[in-house]
Amino acid sequence: MELVEAREACGVFGAASPGSPVFELLYHGLLALQHRGQESAGMATIDQDGRLRVRKSMGLVCDIFNPEESYGLKGSIGIGHVRYSTVGTSSLEDAQPFHFNGIALCHNGNLVNYAELRRNLQQRGVRLRSTCDAEILVH
Repeated sequence: MELVEAREACGVFGAASPGSPVFELLYHGLLALQHRGQESAGMATIDQDGRLRVRKSMGLVCDIFNPEESYGLKGSIGIGHVRYSTVGTSSLEDAQPFHFNGIALCHNGNLVNYAELRRNLQQRGVRLRSTCDAEILVH
């Protein structure tokens, strides 16, 4: 019997706190999930005026974000992601959350028909910026 090494694949965290910013909740939630992905981290929040704000970068949560500074992520609803790549490259373009037309998305898993879906979107003129399967979900 062959032993297969246990692997984690990304971490996704969401928070809603009507009337209060969720940045600190997202920060601590992603820190708790850091073991699930160390390649990149990102957050997205929606302000009271409906404006989506996103920050993401390569590296660990504690190297990208500082709990004392909100980076403009002052919304009361938000999502966050730590990445362990299974599809696509380990690059800033593949870091999540992905966003398009006011929608932000974090994803954990693999889309089994990714190549077909990507080809279909490109044939319709959609410009994809990453090699990550999750990006197609916001289109």
